[in-house]
Amino acid sequence: FLKQLGIHPDWQFVDVYGMEPELLSMVPRPVCAVLLLFPITEKYETFRTEEEERIKAKGQDVKSSVYFMKQTINNACGTIGLIHAIANNREKMNFVSVISYLKVPKKGLNAFDEAGQIQWPVAGVSSFSFEQKL
Repeated sequence: FLKQLGIHPDWQFVDVYGMEPELLSMVPRPVCAVLLLFPITEKYETFRTEEEERIKAKGQDVKSSVYFMKQTINNACGTIGLIHAIANNREKMNFVSVISYLKVPKKGLNAFDEAGQIQWPVAGVSSFSFEQKL
């Protein structure tokens, strides 16, 4: 999948089977990012809603060195996670396709502003689809 996005073949996704040291030792190094997939439960939704309200009321301090954008599209958490992983590790990855032209906004903007600022400056590229070929 990453190869289709133009990420150098040295980088890959792998499954992590547990947090025990012997299972973590099976994960290839170096590691740039970890994407955690988990089921959405009532308890999680309650926590998320309370946390969102707290952030709206008190604000949130996000380091300017961290790229973060708010997910504004339903059911896109994996894609947004992938964008975060790539945007926060651009200096480590070698890009070999159009994704190298993705203009990631300056880090430190409001997370809602970030979501609307990603641009594709390449002529003829107005949208793009993540299609995994088996």
